[in-house]
Amino acid sequence: MTSTNDTFPTWSWVSAYGPIHFRGASPRGCSLAFWGIVTSIDTQPTILTIPEPSQRDELLFYDVNYPLQAQVVAALAWQNGCIRSETPDYVLLGCPRKEYKARLWRKWPDYVTYWHDAFDAYYHTANPVFSDSDIELARVPGRILVHSQTAWFTLEHHAEERPDAESVRVGRHAFLLRNKDGLVAGGIYLTEHWAKPYKNLGRKEPVRFIALSTSQYPGTALMSGLLGECAQHLSPSALYGCGCSKPPTEQKPALPSNPESTAPQHIPSCPHHLAFSARLEHLPARKWPPRPRRWVSTSEKRDIAYTKHLADLSYFDNEGALVHQWDDVPTLNVMMVGEGGEGGVGRRVGVGQVYLRRWAEADRGFESVVI
Repeated sequence: MTSTNDTFPTWSWVSAYGPIHFRGASPRGCSLAFWGIVTSIDTQPTILTIPEPSQRDELLFYDVNYPLQAQVVAALAWQNGCIRSETPDYVLLGCPRKEYKARLWRKWPDYVTYWHDAFDAYYHTANPVFSDSDIELARVPGRILVHSQTAWFTLEHHAEERPDAESVRVGRHAFLLRNKDGLVAGGIYLTEHWAKPYKNLGRKEPVRFIALSTSQYPGTALMSGLLGECAQHLSPSALYGCGCSKPPTEQKPALPSNPESTAPQHIPSCPHHLAFSARLEHLPARKWPPRPRRWVSTSEKRDIAYTKHLADLSYFDNEGALVHQWDDVPTLNVMMVGEGGEGGVGRRVGVGQVYLRRWAEADRGFESVVI
């Protein structure tokens, strides 16, 4: 998204270190972050500018951008508390999916309308989202203000992508993001410079992430690669974080019918789950297990595990029907933020994806951050 006065792109990487790669912009997500930039010249007063979407951003909701999908994921994010403004009744999912999509289309015929519905309340002068101290910190060139929801996840170094001159890949490190229960919450790629301090961090040190925008694709596309081609060295149980793969000292006892049993409960994507091979009723009628798009199959067991993983992250209407494509579950684009030093200024480390379902389950809070 760009501002009407072209102040800066909201995906700005001013002062970022190392090579930056921008994926294709279509389809894009809907912003969940409220941005600001401070300009200060010695002879003039400090000016805080809030970039707003322009007519160019109206294309976000056009047919080429997966019609009606953008509104649905944005509404689900708002319903799950990812926007600070009061939740309007029309984003609540309590009806059939066709009615839900039609209602959102009437309310948000274009992206500009969505943005003002979501963020106009942030301008309230009685409760400003950016304090005087925030604005003072942001006076340094290259710094940006953002007010959004933040959450913490642990990083697990997953795989290393070697440099490839033919595909212009610079060599990246893949990390899985896990929640406090060890379940897969998302993923991120970091270059060698940024990956080095986090490779041996382990799961005990959580890292802060800022919600940037909603996503669908490329969020699920990134995760299909991390959980597929990059994960052959892990069993499905360990990959998806089932308790049975943890050391005995970390396993939680189940609540079985047999009180004497201490066997851990298995998650649906674990092959040891009793219903692991059972067909899912909400999926289209096709060969079981189905083959998700962008998924490279290596075994039937891994196909089923990934399909059950997606089902656990999906959203359904009041009739039990999916409100999105079964293999494109709602995700959020998130920014990983490291410690920047002076006065708590954050450092932009990388952009990744977190499943909306996992983000909604995390301990979250709204805050203003200078990055």
